[in-house]
This record gives sequence, structure tokens and C-alpha cells, in this order.
Amino acid sequence: MYRKITQTGQMAEKLGAKILGLGAFTSVVGDAGVTISKQLDIPVTTGDSYTIATAVEATLKAAQQ
Repeated sequence: MYRKITQTGQMAEKLGAKILGLGAFTSVVGDAGVTISKQLDIPVTTGDSYTIATAVEATLKAAQQ
């Protein structure tokens, strides 16, 4: 599993990704991305923080409107 996720992260880096957000059960069985982040040059998140960040951004935009 680590190898597949790491390969995907490396491909994402080559395509210009600035962060890798894990989702579903990949963060749970994958030690929250700690092992994977050691293999990549971009930050790795469990996906939870990304979800929260987008929710905050959407809330701020909605409040402006």
C-alpha cells in the first residue's frame, strides 16, 4: 500500500501538485501519511485538514456574499 501511494504522490509531484491529501482509509491504515511524507518532496496531509480548510474558505466566501 505504501508503495502505491508513494508512486501516486511522486506522479502528482511531477504534474505540479503542491500537497498530497490522503483520503478514505489511506490515512488510517497508512500511519496518517508519516511514512509516505518521508518519500515525497511535497507535504502530505490526512485529508482532514484539507477538508477543514475548504470548509472555512467556503464559509468566508458565503459570509461575504
